[in-house]
Amino acid sequence: MADTVASPLREASPVAPRLPGGDRHRAAQSCPNATKATGVTVFSKCRTIVLPAQALHVRTARRFTEDLLIRWGVTKEDRASVLLIVSELATNAAQHGGADMAVTVSLEGRLLQVEVADFGERAAPPRTHCGDDNADDDEHGRGLGIVTFLADHTEAHQEDGGWRVRAAIDIPGGIHA
Repeated sequence: MADTVASPLREASPVAPRLPGGDRHRAAQSCPNATKATGVTVFSKCRTIVLPAQALHVRTARRFTEDLLIRWGVTKEDRASVLLIVSELATNAAQHGGADMAVTVSLEGRLLQVEVADFGERAAPPRTHCGDDNADDDEHGRGLGIVTFLADHTEAHQEDGGWRVRAAIDIPGGIHA
């Protein structure tokens, strides 16, 4: 894998384009190159996958991330937190976002970042949760709270055509090659 460059948390990276044709699933690819400038973090490990924003693709996003983290030597304990973050963000994109989602995972030293962006016109309206009003029994609506609890830094930006949510984690367990 070649080294790649990604934007730091405070800069928005471009939203991935909608793929033409019937199958919108795109294989993993390197993150787009960016010019290194003052204040820009260079990520030596960075990959993105674009998937239809559907619940059945949340598992694909999780497996994509897990494969990368294993390959990059992230400890099992740290992987568990990152995979939960990916699951929550991808689920939000599938339930509430545009037609497609891009999942980007990047690692530099001990800083691991996950970004999920949704974009494109939704073909069908999102499904809503039909339950009672008892919040104690509700299993929905806690995803971003879980992400905020697990991550060292989170941010969300509404952009033309969708949302981009990022979470950063300092991996205290380090990397084991």
